[in-house]
Amino acid sequence: MPQSQTLSLQPNAQPKDRLYRWLEGAEIRVREFRRYPWVLPLLASLCLFGWVALGAQAFLSSGHAHHHQQGISSLLINSQLMIVAMMTPMFIPVVLHIVRSVNPSQRFIAVGVALVTYSVLWVLPCVGLTLVYDAAKQNWPTISGFSPYLAPAVLVSCWWVGRRNSVIAIKTRCSQFLPVHVIGALFYISLVRCTANAWSRCVIECGLVMLSMLLLQSHSLLIMLAMTAILIADRYAVLNQLRSVSWHWLILSVAVLTFQSF
Repeated sequence: MPQSQTLSLQPNAQPKDRLYRWLEGAEIRVREFRRYPWVLPLLASLCLFGWVALGAQAFLSSGHAHHHQQGISSLLINSQLMIVAMMTPMFIPVVLHIVRSVNPSQRFIAVGVALVTYSVLWVLPCVGLTLVYDAAKQNWPTISGFSPYLAPAVLVSCWWVGRRNSVIAIKTRCSQFLPVHVIGALFYISLVRCTANAWSRCVIECGLVMLSMLLLQSHSLLIMLAMTAILIADRYAVLNQLRSVSWHWLILSVAVLTFQSF
């Protein structure tokens, strides 16, 4: 079985069979991390840096600064930190695929191009949507009255979307990637195409989650950690890949609504 393929399961598979399949997939990932020992420390360091920076920012601002009341430069930086902290774990399979596909001398450059592409594809929509949301609130003040309910509503939609068979089918193909060329300009073009294709599948799973983050009245590290944990669980830890943990979004929507009420 190719390492880049998803281990598919039958809907009526027994719990023991699901566990064995999941352990088989985990063993494949462990072997790849041993083969490329620098990949996991690199991505873990990026993720940790993002969380530490967000934590320091929340501490310095005492948790009261509204994340929309910023300049463009601050908005770009904060969006980048949020993406690095929350989305880096979702990018691990793409990095492993790229590292396997290119020559040893190209690996660090390839991973750098992929990380930059992935960040740009996330940060630009986040900044754009935030600016549109701010402009809408200024032009239609009635929107501000609904602000506490927007993020929970989007999280409820995460639950609904996560239950759709079409979305589940797309998520089971998340470990199938476009080929990467190793010669000339095609090297960079194929890297961007591969990363963009992986992002387009990830945005189906994570896009609504990130939208709910943008609609929060203030960023809470606990809520961000909870969102990241659910995404990681749904991506890696679910024993049966034809199931979903989307019901967690309902619980989180209640928590967000309660948090924003105080």
